[in-house]
Amino acid sequence: MLDLIRDLYVGDPAALARLEVAIAAGAGNRYQAAFRHVGGTRGQNAANRVIRRAVLSARVPSAAFPEVPRD
Repeated sequence: MLDLIRDLYVGDPAALARLEVAIAAGAGNRYQAAFRHVGGTRGQNAANRVIRRAVLSARVPSAAFPEVPRD
């Protein structure tokens, strides 16, 4: 999940650095700290997209849906 969240900030090194600071400050709650940061900087819709992407990535392809949708 943290890598999916980091992907939101790939094009902006300064924003990615701020995310890393927020994650480090979260110590034992890195996941929650990362999502709080996403919510505060990119909004709830961005957090929802990360969750949706994680769920779609976790699904197993089947005959009916052989490929995972992009988003």
